[in-house]
Amino acid sequence: MTIEEGQVAIVTGAASGIGKALSLALARRGLRVVLTDVEAAALGVATEEAEAIYPGASGIELDVSDPEAFARVSDRVIDEYGEYHVVCNNAGISLPFRPLWEATAAEWRWIEGVNLTGVVNGIATLVPHLVERGDGHVVNVASMAGATAIPYNGLYNATKHAVVSLSETLAAELEQRAPGVAVTIVYPTLTATNIGNSARNRPSTGPSAGPSRPSSIARPPAIADQGELVWMSADDVATATLAAMDARRLHLLLGPDARQRAEQWMDRLVVDLP
Repeated sequence: MTIEEGQVAIVTGAASGIGKALSLALARRGLRVVLTDVEAAALGVATEEAEAIYPGASGIELDVSDPEAFARVSDRVIDEYGEYHVVCNNAGISLPFRPLWEATAAEWRWIEGVNLTGVVNGIATLVPHLVERGDGHVVNVASMAGATAIPYNGLYNATKHAVVSLSETLAAELEQRAPGVAVTIVYPTLTATNIGNSARNRPSTGPSAGPSRPSSIARPPAIADQGELVWMSADDVATATLAAMDARRLHLLLGPDARQRAEQWMDRLVVDLP
């Protein structure tokens, strides 16, 4: 699919960070962007910014872990716009660094509900329309944590590895059933966003509720060994993502050490071959 003025894009986690940057970048390309997020006040501000860039933007509150809420978003977008062309499954959260065995069941449910089930719901609810149209683009935001294993970040790693697997499977299935629909997996490295403050949006009731215990690990060894960290901006991630969409790239690994991390991951697999 070629990105063209007047098309409609749906972006999750659009109130801040990479999601907001993607929304504004798409608006600059002339797309009418439907911004969704669980954080109402910030969503309103982001929607106003997108609308100021290109008319037709709208904001809808959405808990991506709720499939019924996702279905309502889909119905509303179809009612208001008639169709949509781009789906960006971006919403994500993180937890304080700690060993896997110290993670609570509630933390597992919360991070899985947003990072993994949120993408599953986006695929199940929104992709059928693209398949029916025979045209479109799905962007699933994973992480460099989905291509490697960062110690003390196991829950996040697990969800992002799952997003990569889902996305590769989706791409293979679309290639057979709807080749006009492309998939891009984004693997951001360290990016200056508010994801480190994910607790602000944690449910106050239900099975995922409860405070996260503070981490006793300031920086995992795998990160500490890198010395001074280099951070990308969310705008840089968004710009690279749109370029990857234009090129119909499946994998977009970002950051100065992206190739090194990918090669290290492959080397660990090869070294254990019989």
